[in-house]
Amino acid sequence: MNNILIFISDNYLYLLAISVGYFLSQQDSPLLGLLLGVNYISSQDAVVKSNKDCVMLDIRSVDLYNDTHIAGAQNINLIKKVGNNKKSEKKYIAYNSNGSVSYKEIRILKSYGLDDLTVLQGGINSWIEDGLPVKTRKKND
Repeated sequence: MNNILIFISDNYLYLLAISVGYFLSQQDSPLLGLLLGVNYISSQDAVVKSNKDCVMLDIRSVDLYNDTHIAGAQNINLIKKVGNNKKSEKKYIAYNSNGSVSYKEIRILKSYGLDDLTVLQGGINSWIEDGLPVKTRKKND
């Protein structure tokens, strides 16, 4: 037990750095959102905002979007440059499959001028679990 305490006291800065790094690596971490200027929103709150003045952005692949997407959402291709990078006055709610929007994805969206950006907690999976409306591709049997 004494050896553990000595190890901790001798290496507390390393342990702190590892702890902070782990916390930041959790992609839907509130701290990561805070550092990037991004808020997270629940499905229920997103319904209210999207009915008022927000644009829902599906940042998944076009195939996944075509299969199932939140009703009224727009698909945005993060690989190809889109838009004119002028600051947008609109408000955006971005989502993927599970809500773990990455640092890289957030930076790309912000580089497009989408500064007022919120991330949907749990992504479309949470939206579907909450029984909220989606559009699905009709399957041909």
